[in-house]
Amino acid sequence: MVSMKYIRRSMPIALLIFLASLFAPQVMAEEPSPNPIQSAEKSEMLYRRGLAAYQAGDYPAAETLFEQTLAAYYSPDAAVYLTYLRKERGDFAGALESLQTYLDNTEASDSDLQSYISLKLFLEARLASQENEKQLSSFRAITLIGIATAIIALIVSVVSLLYHWSKT
Repeated sequence: MVSMKYIRRSMPIALLIFLASLFAPQVMAEEPSPNPIQSAEKSEMLYRRGLAAYQAGDYPAAETLFEQTLAAYYSPDAAVYLTYLRKERGDFAGALESLQTYLDNTEASDSDLQSYISLKLFLEARLASQENEKQLSSFRAITLIGIATAIIALIVSVVSLLYHWSKT
């Protein structure tokens, strides 16, 4: 059995070790930097699988694969496909994000740039329209609640008046 004397002697040492572990710099093994060739090959493989899923009509899988493509290594084609997939799905914020990724990372020709800027304006307008529809829906709900409250108050008033008239 451990004696109390031993515990009292070892407490300051244990406390010092604990405090040193709190303030000591953390030594972490560095992850090897990814090989750009392997990343590009992985990106190309993911892109081809995404394109096959897109052509087969499996749009959720295609979207996931294009996202993985962009995470592995930038691909302008994957960014464009991802933009159109999200647009068709009604995810205008996501479409804007992937289109902006494309515009930030790709040197497009003037004709391409013009069409992508037009697309960006369209997506921004649709996103604003969605926000307006949400606000309008909220306004309608609040209006309906107000009307229902007024009707209930009117019914309570009529019942109260009828009750008082019947007593007289």
